[in-house]
Amino acid sequence: MVHPEESPRAGRIYHIVIYEAALLQPPGQLPIDEVRAIIALTREQVAHGPQRKPSIAELISEGAEVIALAEPIDPNTLTYPIGGAAALAAILSTVPSAQS
Repeated sequence: MVHPEESPRAGRIYHIVIYEAALLQPPGQLPIDEVRAIIALTREQVAHGPQRKPSIAELISEGAEVIALAEPIDPNTLTYPIGGAAALAAILSTVPSAQS
């Protein structure tokens, strides 16, 4: 992937690692100044993230699952991918999903 023009490292190449994982148990207490919630999105939600800014309520109604909350979050909060999430969205939008 290449850093976008508006970033401090514009034009420079960076690498991301993509893997599938599952939590064995719910995460412990979240550091509220770093992470307010963990929300598991569907593959389609991730792939289409850059084209829209859905609210948390919309994501949940489409199949996302709230895994953990550090504090209550307004369901009307809009979301959008940045950094690694945007890179993952770009890759998922071009790679067909594996058939089980």
